[in-house]
Amino acid sequence: MRWTLFFSLLILICTSTQAITLHVSPNGPGPDGLAWETAFARVAYAIEAATAGDDIWVASGRYNESLAMKDRVSMYGGFFGTEATDEFHLRDIAVNETILDATGLNDRVLVGADETTLDGFTITNGNLNTETSTRGGSGLICRRVTMAVRNCNFTQNGRPGRLGFPEPVRGGGIYIVDATVEIENCVFLNNIGLSGGALYAIWISNGPTGFSCKNCLFDHNLSRAVVITRESERLVNCTFGLNNASFLNDFDDLAASAAIVTNCIVPKGLSNAKVITYSLVPNRIGEGNIGGDPLFIDPENGDYRLRANSPCIDAGTKVEVLTDLDGNPRPIDVVGRGHEGEDSYDMGCYEFVLKRADLNSDGFVNGTDLVLFQDQWMEEDPNASP
Repeated sequence: MRWTLFFSLLILICTSTQAITLHVSPNGPGPDGLAWETAFARVAYAIEAATAGDDIWVASGRYNESLAMKDRVSMYGGFFGTEATDEFHLRDIAVNETILDATGLNDRVLVGADETTLDGFTITNGNLNTETSTRGGSGLICRRVTMAVRNCNFTQNGRPGRLGFPEPVRGGGIYIVDATVEIENCVFLNNIGLSGGALYAIWISNGPTGFSCKNCLFDHNLSRAVVITRESERLVNCTFGLNNASFLNDFDDLAASAAIVTNCIVPKGLSNAKVITYSLVPNRIGEGNIGGDPLFIDPENGDYRLRANSPCIDAGTKVEVLTDLDGNPRPIDVVGRGHEGEDSYDMGCYEFVLKRADLNSDGFVNGTDLVLFQDQWMEEDPNASP
């Protein structure tokens, strides 16, 4: 009898602490968020109800909220609002845009938390108002936490001050202080800050920290797009657009004090980096670095993918990034260009994708491909089954 009671209590305890998925939908009726049919209508309600280990799934829509995340509770956007808990793979962040919008709240959008992931959101209209220049992060602040930020768009965060100068707030998009943060597959567009219009990272203590930024695009950010103030942090396969600018119009794109920069495109230049390799950056000496025009497809309209004759194709080096910002595999080897095989990474956040009609994989569709097509027309496949 005693053993039966003991095991019953043990099962009850394990069941009560089992991680759950909470759901949020713009028209959710509540009351518990345990399914889409009973989803919370606000993200804040789900955060309040969550306990360590839970996940929060948010359906597409616009949520006018300023939020503080909770430790060990991760948040994912991009859902249609019908996916079962075993159908996370059906999430589509491109189709189901999920927007956290702080319009009218006079505050930042998000405060990060420890051991969490933020994935699949548009973070916009953070409007932090402070007279303290050491504070920042109108979009997101990460302070003394370990956190991953993936597949997010940070746009129109920060606020202009008098005479067009930014308010004294650093890191319009993200402000990182004494934190370990991995940023991957994110876009920073039209953010504003006194320093680090898109991103500002600073370390005050000497504790263990780490920062990496991979497959990210920075464009139309004011002032200098990214400022990093600790050595040995990494930027990999990032693209800085042609339209980042300082309010004095005399800064480069990136100030990365003693950081390691690899496979990046930084057309306006950078300062104070420790190691810069296999990147396009003006007047920079280093292994594999190049200069000149990166030959983007349509930078005036925000398309920073590479033209077929871009010098950035296959000019990078092998890194631990397996896809690009569009989700295409890395590397895609263009025959006869730059590096070959597993080292044929492109510079920047977009990998050049071969067209199906490019039969010789040289990056161009031309008469050579037509000759190959004619030569192989109606040719039997020796590996085909009889």
